[in-house]
Amino acid sequence: MDPFDDDLRRQDPTGSLRKQIDEAELFADPLARQLLEMFGLPTDAFQPMIDIAQKTKALVGAPARWRSRLPALGWAVFSACPVELYDHASRLADAGKDRGADELLIEGWNEPDRVRYQVLKILSLGMGDEERMAVANRRHELVSLALEDHNGGRFHASIPVVLSQMEGIVRDVAARSPFTEVGIGDTITLAGHPESLPLLLQRFLSRRVDRTSLAMTDDVPSRHGVLHGRSLRYDTRSNSTKTFVALFAVIELARADLDDQLKNGTLAPIDIDE
Repeated sequence: MDPFDDDLRRQDPTGSLRKQIDEAELFADPLARQLLEMFGLPTDAFQPMIDIAQKTKALVGAPARWRSRLPALGWAVFSACPVELYDHASRLADAGKDRGADELLIEGWNEPDRVRYQVLKILSLGMGDEERMAVANRRHELVSLALEDHNGGRFHASIPVVLSQMEGIVRDVAARSPFTEVGIGDTITLAGHPESLPLLLQRFLSRRVDRTSLAMTDDVPSRHGVLHGRSLRYDTRSNSTKTFVALFAVIELARADLDDQLKNGTLAPIDIDE
């Protein structure tokens, strides 16, 4: 499938944007304009629709530009990414200024309430039954505490909590861990694109760390390295921010999977202990 069409389908499941773009491109075609002129119809009347379609195509194509650079720096791409922030960062990365792109995204995601708003979306995973809602509420409480630690500079505490909740969320919906060689992904969300969250999981989050390390890295911590005590200098603002952003991509993917299971009547109860 054409990359643009794939991204459009992931962002526009109803097909309404596809229809608007196709109609606008029809009137933008030189032959169509000649026909309008032959029948004495004004061609400029359709220009606003053509302009809107061009802007829409640019927005739809933005995630492909972001994916070409930013996941390699440890940043997930998903539908709720701040457009201007990611556009600016991808341009910096294209110019070879990876550090500048990294710093821009770190500061941008840490603007007041930007992360907190995304954390609220954990509650949307409570759909289906009371048990799921109780689990979602508790996950939200834990991640909110992790956010307090993050904002307070206690990154040693925020990162393990967020990593563990990423795994728990996926297990509750897909009944398996995202931190495996198989990984996770889908064909319906931007988060599930092979070059977004699946790439992050494969390259960074799921990598095994067999030797104790005192090296400091800012490219998203390995879950194995952090939770098994191998990576000892994971506690940076950069790593914590990137881990939160990866969580938001997991939420997007999990919510789509949950919606699909609800629609098809295949959602199984969560096996929990009270």
